[in-house]
Amino acid sequence: MSKHVIWALLISVVSLVGCHDEEFTFDVTLSGAQQVPPVETMATASGAVTLLVEKGDEEHFVTLTSTTNKNPPQKHEHKYKHKDDDPDPDPGPGEGDTYTLSAEVDVSNVDNVVSVHIHEGSIGTNGPVAFEFTDNGDGTMSVESTEITMEQADMLMNGEWYLNVHTQQNPPGELRGQIVDANTEILAFVLDGNQEVPAVDTDASGLGYATLNTESYELDLKVITTGVDDAEAAHIHEGEIGTNGGVAVFLEQNAEDPTVWQTPEDTTLEADVANTLLAGGHYVNVHTPGVPSGEIRGQIVNEMVKIFAFGLSGDEEVPPVVTDGSGDGYVWFDRSTSVLSVLVITSGLEGASAAHVHEGEVGANGGVVVGLVQDGSDVNVWRSPDNVTLDEDTANTLLAGGHYINVHTPEVPSGEVRGQID
Repeated sequence: MSKHVIWALLISVVSLVGCHDEEFTFDVTLSGAQQVPPVETMATASGAVTLLVEKGDEEHFVTLTSTTNKNPPQKHEHKYKHKDDDPDPDPGPGEGDTYTLSAEVDVSNVDNVVSVHIHEGSIGTNGPVAFEFTDNGDGTMSVESTEITMEQADMLMNGEWYLNVHTQQNPPGELRGQIVDANTEILAFVLDGNQEVPAVDTDASGLGYATLNTESYELDLKVITTGVDDAEAAHIHEGEIGTNGGVAVFLEQNAEDPTVWQTPEDTTLEADVANTLLAGGHYVNVHTPGVPSGEIRGQIVNEMVKIFAFGLSGDEEVPPVVTDGSGDGYVWFDRSTSVLSVLVITSGLEGASAAHVHEGEVGANGGVVVGLVQDGSDVNVWRSPDNVTLDEDTANTLLAGGHYINVHTPEVPSGEVRGQID
């Protein structure tokens, strides 16, 4: 059953125990990653949006359970009773129903706030202002209780509104948070040629946004591309960073905007596929006539995961090294757990004796931070050990581009190929 039908049932009936009110609260975490396009920012904000449904028709009945507690998620229970004891699959709203919206956002960790709004727009889409917040003078801004239409309530319940914080430095919006229920995960990622395996030299790029309901496994994914107007196809593939895999979902090209590819309406995944996707085990690949295997790719991850994909060459060594050896590097860093995962695939370096993550900016050499392990079945593959975690200072250095990969050989012990993690 689609979320639109579920909400139609929710808002059309009233409590069996005689309570005419039903309240839904959405906790929202805002980030720069959800902006379209994304914004690099250290600012953070959080908010809550509440919808109060007051029933005016006592001939409709329902029992509802709703939660915004993410640990653990709880199922909504939907029951209704029609006045003739004959359940109507799509009963209309009772006469006199009212829908009241209120909201508050904490912007105390955001500098130079100009305004805060609720906008219309699904994930990955910008839209017009629906409601403006008032400054409370204490680091919070709010929308006081405001009556809205059933159509507006329907948009809210279906995840078609978002919060946006506008600042002097980012007038279109520095922080954004899609208003979704507690069982919906938000994913935001980028696509480029470096993430392809092997890497593709291209100026094309893309932005990916998705929501996945962890109960129904309904997926809504949108990719906005640049520089691949001739793309022939786009898919969601199964495969971790640095590996290729088969097609899991075919994406559709938007009829009005050929630069946009999206999941078909009401796309629902199997439970095991959904869990793999949430663990970062899927990617989007955009295929073009010039690169049929895929010109740009983006690992589907949540906004706390930072992906780095880069090349390794002798030119980046300090001093430079003349070599035919090369490599592709893929780094995954989860900011929520501080776990680091590194994969390096080399070419022409079968005799390599060691590989490491070193600290050092471009043009500078530094000490070893993490030693990599050569794959037992493929001498061209090097990986980080399991469960490598970084302390706060090291993590901040990594995110600022202050680390590099160095592959050492007997011929060049100081390092034959190098790649900056950025």
